[in-house]
Amino acid sequence: METEDNRPVIPTSDKWKPWLRWMARSLDYILASFIGGVIIGTVVGFYHGAYDKEIPLLEQGSPVRTLAYTLIGYLVWTLIESATTIGDGGTPGKKLLGIRIRRAGGGLMDSRTALKRAFMVWWNGVATGLPLATHVMQFVEFRRFKKTGRTSWDERLGLEVVFERKPLWRLVVTMVLLGVMILGDIALWIHTLPQNRAWQQDILASLDLDNVSSPANSQYNRGVVLYRENKLEEAAAAYEKALEIDDSHLLALNNLGVVYSDLGRNVEALECYEQGLSIDPEHELIMVNVGTPLRLLGRYEDAVAAMQKAHERYPNNAQALFSLGLTYTMMERHESALDAYKQATELNPDESLHWYFLGCTYEDMDDRTKAFEAYQEASRLNPDDPDCYVDMGRLQMSTALFSLAAKNFEKAIELDPGQEQARYFLAGCYEVYSRRDDLLEQYCVLVEMNSDYAPKLKEMSEITDEEIDEYRERRPAGN
Repeated sequence: METEDNRPVIPTSDKWKPWLRWMARSLDYILASFIGGVIIGTVVGFYHGAYDKEIPLLEQGSPVRTLAYTLIGYLVWTLIESATTIGDGGTPGKKLLGIRIRRAGGGLMDSRTALKRAFMVWWNGVATGLPLATHVMQFVEFRRFKKTGRTSWDERLGLEVVFERKPLWRLVVTMVLLGVMILGDIALWIHTLPQNRAWQQDILASLDLDNVSSPANSQYNRGVVLYRENKLEEAAAAYEKALEIDDSHLLALNNLGVVYSDLGRNVEALECYEQGLSIDPEHELIMVNVGTPLRLLGRYEDAVAAMQKAHERYPNNAQALFSLGLTYTMMERHESALDAYKQATELNPDESLHWYFLGCTYEDMDDRTKAFEAYQEASRLNPDDPDCYVDMGRLQMSTALFSLAAKNFEKAIELDPGQEQARYFLAGCYEVYSRRDDLLEQYCVLVEMNSDYAPKLKEMSEITDEEIDEYRERRPAGN
C-alpha cells in the first residue's frame, strides 16, 4: 500500500483508477437520488395538500414514481455536476477520492465545457438514468476507461483525469456508503420486481445501443491502446482503418497526426490536422497539435501563428503555450519562449515538462539560479526523469558543488543506466576527488556503450591505454 508521511493513502495505480472513478460517480448519484426524491416528494406533497387526492401515476409503490425519482435525480444532478466541475473539476465524490478533471493540455474547465461534459455523461454514460440501461452504459465506459485511460466524453472534449493521493480513510468511507447503497438497491429491486419487469423490457427494447461501439470507434479505441503500448506503426494502422470507415472522425485524425509526428512523418501529420480543421476549424486538440509538424518541418512562423491562434481561442490550454515556447526556443527567441513557458506552468503547474523547458530557457539566458529551481521542481513532479538530475548536476558542477552534483548524476544513472552524459560528468566529479578507479569504471562503461563521450573523457582526464589495461585486469567481476 502506498504511504505518504507514514500514513496509508488511496492507491492510484492503473489497476485502481477505473474503480476509483466508478466509486466517485456512484457516490455522486447517491446524492442525485436523494435530490430527485426531495423534488418528487415536494411535488407530490404539494399536490396532495392542495387537492386532497393522490396523483395516480405517482402514488406510493408505483413503478412510474420510482422511475421518476431516478430520472429527475439524474437530470438535476447533471446540472449540479456541470456547476461543480467548473474550475478544479471535482464533484463531491471525486473530491472525496482525490480525483480532478482538467484540460488535457493543463488548465481548468470553463463553464461551457463543464456543461457539455455533464450532458454527455448524462446521455452516453448513464443513459439518462433508465433502469438497467444505466448499468450497461457504465459497464461499457468502465471497460473503455480501463483500456484507454479515458472515457469517451473526456476524449472528445480533450480532458484528462488526475488522481491525487488522499488518506485511505476516504476510500473506506466511500466503500461503506456504496455498500449501503447497493444493499438498498437490491432490496428495492426485489420489492418492485413484479411491477418493473415489463417496464424494463419496454425501455431496453426502445433504447438504441447500436452506436455505443461503431466499427470506426472500435478501430479508434484499438489505436489508443496500441499507442499506449508504444506500438506506433500498429496504432497508425488502426487509426487509418477508422478513417477508412469514417473520414470525418476528428479524434482519429488528431491521434493519427500525433503518431505520424512521433514516427517522423510530419508532412502526413500536417495533412491529418489540416483535414480535421477543414471539418471543425475550432477543434481544440487539433488546433493545439497542428503546431508540432509545422515546427518540426522548420516552418516556425507558421507554427507561431497557429499556436497564437489556438491560445487566443483556448486561453486556458497550457499545451498551446508550451508548444509556442518550443517553437520560440527553436527560433532562439529566448525572451518569448520564457514568457510562454511561464504561462504554461501557471496554467498547469503539475506538468514537469513545462518546468524542465522553463529551466532550459533560464539556462540559455544565463540565469542559473532560476534554472536550477525550475529543474528541481520538474524532478519533484516527475522523480523518474533522469534528464532533470543531469541538468541539476551540471549546474552544481559549474558552482563547484561536486559532491551534490555527483549524487544527482548517480541518481540519473540509477534511473537510466544508458545515460551517457551523466556518466561523463560523474567521471569529472570523481576526478576532482581523485577517485581514479571510479573514473576509469565510467570510462570503460562508455567505451562498451560505444559512446562519443568516451574519447572526450579519455582526453580530458589524460587516460592512457596502459592505465586502462591495468584497471581491466583488476576490475571487479560483474562490472
